Amino acid sequence: MLQNIRDNMQGAIAYGIVGLVIVTFGLFGVEALFMQGGMNRDSVAEVNGKEVKEIDLRRAMEMQKQQFRSMMGDKIDPRFLEDDFIRGPSLDNLVRRNVLVSEAEKKKMTVSSKVLDEKIVSDKTFRPGGQFDREYYTELLASSGFSPMSYREQLRGDYVVNQLQKGITLSSFIVEQQVDDMVELLHQKRSFSYIRLPLELFNSDITVDDQEINDYYSANQDRYLSEESVKVNYVLLSKKDLLPLVDIHESDILDQYQIELENFESNIERHAAHILIEEKADGSHQKTIAEISEKLKSGEDFADLAKAYSVDVGSAESGGDVGYSKGDIFVPEFEEALSSLEVGAVSEPVKTQFGYHFIKLLDKQQGEPPTLEESRKRIERELQAALVETLYVEKLEQMKNVSYDAGNLDDVALAISGNGFQAKKMTSDAFGRMGTSGPFRNPSVISTAFSGDFLEGTINSDVLELSESEALVMRLVEHNQPKILPLEDVRENVSAYLVSEKAKQKAEAKARELESLLQAGNSMEQVASENGFEWQLALDKERNSSGVDRQILEAVFRLAKPEGAPVTHIETLPSGDQVLISFTEVTTGEASVTEEQRAAIKRQLQQAAERQDMAMVEAVMRSRADIKQRKAKE
Repeated sequence: MLQNIRDNMQGAIAYGIVGLVIVTFGLFGVEALFMQGGMNRDSVAEVNGKEVKEIDLRRAMEMQKQQFRSMMGDKIDPRFLEDDFIRGPSLDNLVRRNVLVSEAEKKKMTVSSKVLDEKIVSDKTFRPGGQFDREYYTELLASSGFSPMSYREQLRGDYVVNQLQKGITLSSFIVEQQVDDMVELLHQKRSFSYIRLPLELFNSDITVDDQEINDYYSANQDRYLSEESVKVNYVLLSKKDLLPLVDIHESDILDQYQIELENFESNIERHAAHILIEEKADGSHQKTIAEISEKLKSGEDFADLAKAYSVDVGSAESGGDVGYSKGDIFVPEFEEALSSLEVGAVSEPVKTQFGYHFIKLLDKQQGEPPTLEESRKRIERELQAALVETLYVEKLEQMKNVSYDAGNLDDVALAISGNGFQAKKMTSDAFGRMGTSGPFRNPSVISTAFSGDFLEGTINSDVLELSESEALVMRLVEHNQPKILPLEDVRENVSAYLVSEKAKQKAEAKARELESLLQAGNSMEQVASENGFEWQLALDKERNSSGVDRQILEAVFRLAKPEGAPVTHIETLPSGDQVLISFTEVTTGEASVTEEQRAAIKRQLQQAAERQDMAMVEAVMRSRADIKQRKAKE
């Protein structure tokens, strides 16, 4: 169960709602899922009288951290994971959402309970085995900081906000002239020529003396600082180190194999279909039941009858098919009737809390159990993993309990040692805010190591769970503040920088000299040949044309149109190279693009208009909302 939850944490809970797919929900008792109350926490803001809870903010912050980790992986800047960095933006997003929800409610926008129920039950995130799993659903929500009620409220808010946004953006429009103008702009062509002056040509014969180096170093010492770093003592708890402590005996394997055999015997999967008839207060459903019974007796197809009569819209379209059950998916009355059927048989009407069901057993599956030898390695591996997990959880709890009050990590190492396991206090190499190798590249470790309380050196860190199999606690040994590096350590860097700067100045001066020749009426070809450079001619280039450096193209398309004479420009590339440009001609983009291209441009313009309109309306909504933000209580 827990592994399934971890595997699915990249799904709807972590990153929002997936598309609405309506399928069967009549068998599962959805309303029973939502009886647990929401969490009550101090509020951090209030929007039109509705509180934003601390728990909501914490959940939003964790989701933001997950998104950062997903996008950046190990290369993430640890500061992005610090609470101080993401708290403000996360709170602002929550306030924005609550403003929209409040506005939607004022406009009487709503969503029915039935739609929410269908959304939840049909969400693949909650169907690990192809069927809705109530226990899995509750566990997964809890692992993400939701109760069933709070998640339901989150869904409701998402629906009404979506309605509101659609109502606003559907009023956005663009006219065909805007599309024509954009086509002309995007497909505009420009002709130009250019000379590239490589920086390396200007490095020769440049020298810098000791006085220049000393003067520059003295005036710019803040550029030559050592990296801030820390060195820590730490205790690492790893499942890998616990493996040698676990012995699996032959009797353990035999016992587990016998349990699996017994489970296999009862592990019959039944493939069911049903026709659900809603019970009516006036008793009219009895006529429908009798009608279906007669048609079944006369040999009419069950699937066709399900499509025609069943009120379970999700399964009706697939002939009443509700998938497989091992006896624990459907409500008890349904399961009991299903288990009594032979393949192909249809039950008499079965009453449940949802109405009356005609149930058909489509198939029954049970394969041959694997032999002991086929199962031995797997069973041994699983038993070993289970014992290691138990031992790891026990020692992890000990580590957490002891490290909170321990004055040093020797006590922590001693507390979790025993039963053949010897934990050790170790000392890291110094590492900076970008981390280093091993556990010290973990963003949580880096973030903690450079946090204010930890840097005081008087406390142990919290126990940091690096993964499902490793945890670490650490204590500061030394904190090295950035220091000015001695001149002798950076002399070569200073010298190289000064040489580069002088070369840039020479290159810039040469580019200006050549530009003046162009402006005096000389051609690009003449200027290039007389000064020993190569020149390039670029005709009818569009913004995304290949064959020309991207920065040169962007520079050309920033220039004003030539009016009678070429427009000259000097562009400095990141390498320090200078590029002298002579921009000569503009050709208007043709409106005769393909229909697909035109449609794509129109979509982009429409989306831009919708975003602009939405931003303007949101600004008005926010300005008239009663918003109070409070400092979160610790």
